[in-house]
Amino acid sequence: MKATKHRTAGDFAAAFIDWTGANPLRVLRKEKGLSQAVLGAMLGLGHHRVSDFESGLAFPSKPQITAIGKALGAKDFAGRWAAWLNDKPNFAGGIHGKKRERAGATG
Repeated sequence: MKATKHRTAGDFAAAFIDWTGANPLRVLRKEKGLSQAVLGAMLGLGHHRVSDFESGLAFPSKPQITAIGKALGAKDFAGRWAAWLNDKPNFAGGIHGKKRERAGATG
């Protein structure tokens, strides 16, 4: 599924909040009743790194994705993670939208 392009900053912000809330790492961690600190310790990471993964500020490597899946008992974690990343909201308006329009204008 291709991510939807949001036209207003408000639409984008709401979609981004929904997207981060649907992060499979966050969802599975909470289902297991684990804190970020406990999961981080299981993975050899600090709680701040788990937080970064959950908020979309950083992304785990392939070996980390495998380790997360094992730690959370989710054999399908890699697929869920890939689907979540593919659904990331896109702000089509962009900060430079007007400059792009002018650059393409003739006359």
